[in-house]
Amino acid sequence: MPESRLSISAGPRTALFLSFLTVLAVFRAASAHAVDAEELFARGNQCYDSAQYMEAIAAYREILDSGWESAALYYNLGNTYFESGDLGHAALNYLRAQRLDPSDEDIRDNLEFARAFVSVQMEGVRLNPLSDMLESLTGGWPLGRWAWLSTLSLVALSLAAIASIFSLAPPRLMRLTIAGLGSVFLCIVFLTTFKYQNEFSADRAVVVIPDLPVSDKPAEDGDLEFVASAGMEVEILDSSNGYYLVLFENKRRGWLSAYAVERL
Repeated sequence: MPESRLSISAGPRTALFLSFLTVLAVFRAASAHAVDAEELFARGNQCYDSAQYMEAIAAYREILDSGWESAALYYNLGNTYFESGDLGHAALNYLRAQRLDPSDEDIRDNLEFARAFVSVQMEGVRLNPLSDMLESLTGGWPLGRWAWLSTLSLVALSLAAIASIFSLAPPRLMRLTIAGLGSVFLCIVFLTTFKYQNEFSADRAVVVIPDLPVSDKPAEDGDLEFVASAGMEVEILDSSNGYYLVLFENKRRGWLSAYAVERL
């Protein structure tokens, strides 16, 4: 991994891409037209090492255009966009990588580092501190792992309920056991539901155009509310006439051009 010119954990990843290549090899046998992702990935890494960032981006994106994705691929794209000076697409790809692998420290650190370069910092506070706490609780695992944990807790609860029918243990102990497992199950289901609604149900996007006007209506003659910066994260609430109504992290709303944001 080459040294970074900044404090970011830069450089292409290869090891984390191996599982992706293994899956690709299986499907490659079924399609003579499948993209040689391994070659493209290696080419992208070589271009990155040579500071040929546009060529590296083209190689990585060709893999994505063929229908494949991985956390390592998005991570490399984020690093390459960052080095090329494209903060909006860097943040976008770090977020995509984090969605696939939320426990990766390099992805988290690079995302936070990129966020520090956002030129416009929204004033205000988050209106729901509980949401911040729940995000910290659920952020370390992907949604699939939470779903499996919900299933396992349901199985444990069901087995305990069945065992209580035939068990010789004191009824009070069995009731307490079932109540405890039931509480755990409900908590896990609640966190899983929050994870889904927060990261997948909401229509999240990133501003990719610098110095973007945000107006009070979906039209060119709308009054300017404020100016958004590349790399800012928003939630899309509505669309009209080529504009999106978006919600910013400090709960301010406004209309901006649809071409200026990209969905996660």
